[in-house]
Amino acid sequence: MTAFPAALRRLTALLLLAAAIPASAQEAPRPPAGKWVVDFAPSQCLASRLYGTGEDAVTLLVKPSPLGNVVQVALITKGRRGDAEQVAGAISVDDRAPADASFLAYNLEGGDKQVVNVANLSQQAFAPLRQATRVHIRAGARPDVTLQLTQMKQVTDALDTCVADLQTVWNVDSQSNGTIRQYAIPKRQFINLFTAEDYPSTAIRQAQTGDLSFVLLIDEKGALADCTIDQTSGVASLDAQSCFVFRTRAKFTPAVGADGQPAKSILKGIIHWVLPGGSTKPKRKYAEGVEE
Repeated sequence: MTAFPAALRRLTALLLLAAAIPASAQEAPRPPAGKWVVDFAPSQCLASRLYGTGEDAVTLLVKPSPLGNVVQVALITKGRRGDAEQVAGAISVDDRAPADASFLAYNLEGGDKQVVNVANLSQQAFAPLRQATRVHIRAGARPDVTLQLTQMKQVTDALDTCVADLQTVWNVDSQSNGTIRQYAIPKRQFINLFTAEDYPSTAIRQAQTGDLSFVLLIDEKGALADCTIDQTSGVASLDAQSCFVFRTRAKFTPAVGADGQPAKSILKGIIHWVLPGGSTKPKRKYAEGVEE
């Protein structure tokens, strides 16, 4: 039996130990460059925090859906990329094993050159972040980012309060408290808003399908104030394309309140993204909207 030198045995042990430690634990987390900002906006709740400055700056965003069932986690970095693209990634919280995540990467509109990588997480997937001290995010080919987290319980509690306020303002509980006499009415059936050409090419190439639920906030003028995924399909491009179609094509007659005046309200629905078996061409009637 060959005897290895003691120095080689020590080196081998160190290498094995390093391989056993998650990447997020090996990399020193980037400290925040500013405080958390929690925005109680009229149609959304959003928390953000800046890390670093200049070209190395990274902004972490957290946005829960109006019903609180899905939370968007996003990174904004400096730079520019090509067309919007779905990229595979993972999120690792503290010393937990990485959890796979589907990100949509796209250029942020405006004068600044910035790229957004955003993932829709279920509340179950987001739960470890509520009291986390560190998060490691991998999104496609861009460099991984490890961020130091502080005050996560206070921030997520504030977002919960914001969501509760949002539900009151938009009459989410109108069925129980009688604040809405007539819900907003789409001027075209949701299924007729979608065409086969809307199926994202990246999802076609990967033969990806999925079901999702969405929440639309409709104001007193019948305008779409916000579209949010409330149950993710697990495929970033399908989630994003759904809201893109609503934002660009949907028109509404506003809801009527108990006082007979136009009122804020929500519409909920489900979309089934389906590819026919063995074909890369989607069915024309693959999207189903069910408003309540």
